[in-house]
Amino acid sequence: MKLIYIIEDGSGNKKIGITGDIKKRVAQLKTAVSTGIVSVMVSDFRENARSIERQLHDANKAYRLSGEWFSDVVDFGDVEFSYSTIENLVRIEHEVMESLPESAYIKLYIKDIGCLYDLTRGEIRVLVKLVARIGYDGKVLLPLGVKRTISEELECSLSAVSNALTALTNSGIIARIDGGVYGLNPNYFARGKWRDIYEQRKSLRITIDYTDEGGEGKREIITEQIGGDVIQMPTQNPAE
Repeated sequence: MKLIYIIEDGSGNKKIGITGDIKKRVAQLKTAVSTGIVSVMVSDFRENARSIERQLHDANKAYRLSGEWFSDVVDFGDVEFSYSTIENLVRIEHEVMESLPESAYIKLYIKDIGCLYDLTRGEIRVLVKLVARIGYDGKVLLPLGVKRTISEELECSLSAVSNALTALTNSGIIARIDGGVYGLNPNYFARGKWRDIYEQRKSLRITIDYTDEGGEGKREIITEQIGGDVIQMPTQNPAE
């Protein structure tokens, strides 16, 4: 069985292909593509990957440049693409991600979220671990065993992980749904089909207000539930 991948180069062009070894294929394309690789999306493994690849080529033929390269990919069919399908391509600390230009971008993005919400370094590191485990429904399962694994990976205490989860929940970046189940705010992190992500995002509205406050400055971030019951995020006022 093979998986389907969509790779974007530094010029914004995209390649739709199939492979049985995504790490090896990425390494090959890194050498072959002069503008570099800025993003990698992969499907799960499919028995009919070749047929699906042809369907995606035909569906996006209006954007074909040559061979498997397209100026844009607008039709993903029924294929669910994600950075999370292949674990080695999503964990920020993993050596494969460290070798990709996208790695620095992902780290920078998460750091930006951390600055926006005034997160500590420990909270940012836990957030990276959550992003690596997000499911197609936007949820992360965190039973005690998984929390302990995260604490071991980060070389910190179990209580430090729990405290970070509390801080991330209070900020509205994640929400505790039930027991050890958490939802990540889809405005920041999501996995799966874009149309499903779009539906999740429609249910939330984020408002950021900046005021002078006598020259000291103040920032207020409010997350509101405005649509269907997808993921409940609290209203919060982080980092003043």
